[in-house]
Amino acid sequence: MFSGKAQGLLFETLLRRFERKQRTPQDIRRGAQLLHGRLRSIDRCTIMAVQQIRLQRMVDYLEGHSEYYRQLFRRTGIRSDDIRSADDLSGLPLTHGNDLRDRESDIRCIPENSISASFLSSGTSGKPKRVDYSFEDVQAAANNGATLVLSEHGDAPLVAAIAMPVRHGLWIGWRQSAWIIEKAGGLALTLGDEDP
Repeated sequence: MFSGKAQGLLFETLLRRFERKQRTPQDIRRGAQLLHGRLRSIDRCTIMAVQQIRLQRMVDYLEGHSEYYRQLFRRTGIRSDDIRSADDLSGLPLTHGNDLRDRESDIRCIPENSISASFLSSGTSGKPKRVDYSFEDVQAAANNGATLVLSEHGDAPLVAAIAMPVRHGLWIGWRQSAWIIEKAGGLALTLGDEDP
């Protein structure tokens, strides 16, 4: 039997292989069938190991791909290797909305020609804030979300009405919800202020 850390590494490796590739609804259904019931049986040590691995990868990625975070780490005297758990994040200053707005190109971690989806706030506090996704980011969000939906939902037909009482803006949950439902082979209907 593997230790929690070894199981976490194995689980994380399998997740990354699954989430980053173009998957069909049939692939998602097979993944959901494998996951159904197993998620609840994963022990806390394994979950914490996966979270720790993902945190370290994210911090390494930020340091390697974002000028803003490279400067932030240098200014605070923190190296990505210093951040091994969520407790270590307390040493980092917060990133504020003004940083997103004013340092957009320095914060962005993907090349501009790799942007697959962008979301803008309405700009009510001044200049709009922008968040960009690569194609791989979109795939990971859709694959993971659809697998979780189907692991709970089963094989019944899937139709979701996504109600939007406000303008879409930076609240990207509506778009991610639609990606997830569509990836799961369902029909996503967005209703609200900005009906397409």
